[in-house]
Amino acid sequence: MRWYTVGMANTMYKTTILFLAVIMMPLMVSQIPARTVQYENVTDPIEIIKDIADQNGIQQIDILAISHQESLLGELKVGDEGCSLGWFHINTCVHDGTKEIIGDVKKEAEWVAEKLLSYGYQEDRMLAIAKYNAPAYPNWEYANRVEQRKQYVVKYVER
Repeated sequence: MRWYTVGMANTMYKTTILFLAVIMMPLMVSQIPARTVQYENVTDPIEIIKDIADQNGIQQIDILAISHQESLLGELKVGDEGCSLGWFHINTCVHDGTKEIIGDVKKEAEWVAEKLLSYGYQEDRMLAIAKYNAPAYPNWEYANRVEQRKQYVVKYVER
């Protein structure tokens, strides 16, 4: 069958692509192991995060905006090629002893609160948030992105 017309060859090409896209891709994707973080005994993680913020004198909207910037409030719990995990994308490759807290939203929020306070949150919120992303060289672009994320999380603070 070497005498295909251009129209027939184009149709066969489209059929092959359609077959690969519809039949083969789902099979191939299903073979990729999922990289997720399991959370146990969590009824409402947002409320847990808000409680931790209140207990540590951190504005609820700040800690929720950080979580939204990092993981879309827990939707994307893996980042930085598997190093940053959880609701706040805690970089477990850099911060020793943090792998043990991943999966416990309360412990993750406590870790973030502790970091923010150690970076001077009470004196300068924005500087502490900038240091959360890069302690040695405050990342002001990150702090501004967190500030912009507040519009998405304000509804959780108001409930």
